[in-house]
Amino acid sequence: MKYHIKNMIPSAVRQKVHPRKIQAFCIGTPKTGTTYIASIFEQHYRAAHEPEDIVIVDKMYQHYHHQLTDDEYSRFLRRRDKRLWYDIESSCYLGYRSDLLHQAFPNAKYILTVREPKSWLDSNFNDNINYPASNPFNAYWHKVLFEPHKYSYTRYDAVLQEHNLYPLDAYLTYWVSANSSVVQAIPENQLLILDTRKLNSSVKRLADFLKIDHDTINAQTTYRNKTEKKYDIINLIDANYLQDRIDTLCSEWTSKLFNL
Repeated sequence: MKYHIKNMIPSAVRQKVHPRKIQAFCIGTPKTGTTYIASIFEQHYRAAHEPEDIVIVDKMYQHYHHQLTDDEYSRFLRRRDKRLWYDIESSCYLGYRSDLLHQAFPNAKYILTVREPKSWLDSNFNDNINYPASNPFNAYWHKVLFEPHKYSYTRYDAVLQEHNLYPLDAYLTYWVSANSSVVQAIPENQLLILDTRKLNSSVKRLADFLKIDHDTINAQTTYRNKTEKKYDIINLIDANYLQDRIDTLCSEWTSKLFNL
């Protein structure tokens, strides 16, 4: 109810009555702790995880299929932000085109949550089975982010195909492109990279980066959006093939991301 009442107030009035404390976007890939990042700010800031996900995925899909220009997509992001007026927004969908996001918000701060490839694959396999692409919403964002139509299954991908998952290279190529595009698009002084394994111990770094009081971040909040049903698909893939594809596709960026 509070959310709906707030959004009935004209945006210009709301911006004066409730000026922003900060403006930051967390744009990690799926299953890297973006839900947690939003939750630790909720007590003291206007923060949300994937608000209006259906709307933004629809716009992503339109832009991906050249039905929206870069300028039109950037304008959509600005109008949406002016209306929602969050201090912190955490969403993998906003990372779709981080260059256009930064173009729309050149003065914002950006947080990139990263997870090492094997653990990330395992979590996304579980998530994609639990929330399959037979759901049109999932099919839309999977097509834009994972781009499965660009890949063919190899004999080593048989177990993935059997579970209606995508070829291994589709996932790993997305992992590389999503993370590298953020690093390349966002100036170093506006970007904080956080290892998912160390989120609980990153409060000081996060507060210092955003120039806020450490006590306004509730690091003791419990993790949400944990995968409840797991399938151990990662251990059904040939181990040598899996490691070879991770090394071939991801090694440059694992070195850069986890040694910063």
